[in-house]
Amino acid sequence: RGHIGWCGGGIYFALSAGATYHKAVGVNSAHGFIIEAKVDLGRTKHMPAQCTSSRRCWGIPLQNAIRCIDHSYQGGHFQGQGYNSIYFNPGDGGEYVIWDPRRVISMRQVR
Repeated sequence: RGHIGWCGGGIYFALSAGATYHKAVGVNSAHGFIIEAKVDLGRTKHMPAQCTSSRRCWGIPLQNAIRCIDHSYQGGHFQGQGYNSIYFNPGDGGEYVIWDPRRVISMRQVR
């Protein structure tokens, strides 16, 4: 589980193998290793593209929204409201984020 991310710390899942091409790309990233996972999402909170509940961040360009987002967020606020996951679409395809690794039911390497 990561400690930071677009929606804070958690485990991020794309909706398809093809959608992972532009996600999680950094200087140490490499394309080609994909894990398919079966995940119990539980109750999902749908978030805006900026993945923030702060209304002052809604509707502003994503490059400016980066200053509004707490990337170290760990999900405690939404878990306290009974949510187990977040769904958001930052513009390059939808993603789910979970905080509890026990929600991952199974995994397998696809490629």
